[in-house]
Amino acid sequence: PLIVLNGGQAFVRRPSPGRRARDARRVARLLPQGAGFVLLGYDLSSPAYDLSSPADAALDRIVADVARIVEAEFGAAKLVGISYGGIVGLRLAAAHPHLVTDLVLLASAHDFSAEGRLRIERQIAFAEAWNFAALLDDYA
Repeated sequence: PLIVLNGGQAFVRRPSPGRRARDARRVARLLPQGAGFVLLGYDLSSPAYDLSSPADAALDRIVADVARIVEAEFGAAKLVGISYGGIVGLRLAAAHPHLVTDLVLLASAHDFSAEGRLRIERQIAFAEAWNFAALLDDYA
């Protein structure tokens, strides 16, 4: 199977059926017509994720959760990681190579610099505070 690991919008928006449907349509446009896939995301607002701990701890937890899903449901799979989902996919492939048959990264990086991590934390704080003007300015 092809598993698509969704990007980091989960940091700033709770998953909803509408958002999942939009994301699935976007992914489907990138694939050959009729190709099947499983779209996985995560909800960092869930109590399962302790955001007061270092960012790497949350990432490790996401990777462990995805590993359990892949192993239980598929055994091994082709992964496509989009944005932050690429970081999850890369870490998953490194930690559990028996679960990943192929890995494709889209608009992703293997890690962030210290400055990049601070920028992401700042953007998350702006989004959580509904300060979208500051969030937009931060992208400039």
